[in-house]
Amino acid sequence: MATPRQRSRWISLGLMACLAYLQPGHAEPFVGRFETTGQGCRYTLSEGESGDCRVVQMDGRSATVLGIRFIGRGAVRGASRSLTFVATTSGQGSPLSCHLGRCRLSAASWSGSVSSVSEAAYDADGIAEGVPKAWPAKQGSCKLEAQQIRCRADVVSGEQLDAQAKL
Repeated sequence: MATPRQRSRWISLGLMACLAYLQPGHAEPFVGRFETTGQGCRYTLSEGESGDCRVVQMDGRSATVLGIRFIGRGAVRGASRSLTFVATTSGQGSPLSCHLGRCRLSAASWSGSVSSVSEAAYDADGIAEGVPKAWPAKQGSCKLEAQQIRCRADVVSGEQLDAQAKL
């Protein structure tokens, strides 16, 4: 059984290892978020409702998985709606270059297959309005070309969801 002094040393060593990992200079090549105001941002939600969006977020989740969220205004001032596509790449890697959770777009072109889509609505206080909707995609893709991102997917319920924006 370890003495209190030995436990204290182990805890100190563990904390030092964590701090060393978080030191500036440590790069996380694809985990983090890139966010921008999208120009000409449009989306089509479930039930065929179309609208303008204003923010595009790209979340690097792993070397091969990317979440692409299009965020627009909700029904009342301050409320928002979002449409998120989860795309996987096939050997191409992430279009993001990240450091300490902050990312920049580092690829001129990229494409991925959409595995799922979700839709959510939030009130002016950021509280979810109901349960978010989510669907597996039967087929779909996201493409980045010429500083424009476009995602589309056919979901199992038969609906087509899509979004696009100039970054």
